[in-house]
Amino acid sequence: PATPATITLTLGSSGQAPGQPTAVTYAEGEFFVADAADGTVKVYDTGGAYTRVLGADAEAPMGFSAGLAVTAEGLVVTDPGAGRLIVLDPGSGEQVAVHEGLHLTPRSIAALGDDRMAVLDALALRVAIVDADGMIVDSIDEVSVPSGGLVSPRGMAWVPEDSRLYITDAGTGRVMVYGIREAR
Repeated sequence: PATPATITLTLGSSGQAPGQPTAVTYAEGEFFVADAADGTVKVYDTGGAYTRVLGADAEAPMGFSAGLAVTAEGLVVTDPGAGRLIVLDPGSGEQVAVHEGLHLTPRSIAALGDDRMAVLDALALRVAIVDADGMIVDSIDEVSVPSGGLVSPRGMAWVPEDSRLYITDAGTGRVMVYGIREAR
């Protein structure tokens, strides 16, 4: 508190920085930043240097992204406005898959190991546990957890050591904590 904060890393130099960053994740020595200014994901190394752009040529153009996660399937990008998840190859940027029709407003996502992920759906007031093919295998909602329903979920973090998913709920002013079973 006695010393002023200092900037230790800036992602991208002038002209290569994201114009409107909306989500960020880190995997295997790289930062992936969703940029709503041009509907792409910009990639930076650990020193902050720009390395490439993903999604510029995607068949399903991305809109505003609120969540990113690297899974065994690839770089998963939420597209809340279209209610879908877009999967890109994290190296080439090639579109691998589009998962549509399962989520109303996918906001945040978290990789739960190699074969599952959690998708926070802000409008459906649930967290869907999704398998490697993008199919919902379980759900955290007011039906499955009657005393732990969500009112206005915004973001989440996965702690694999404890098998716990932490979800911010702006509507209740709480961080909800859920234990996640191992894949069946």
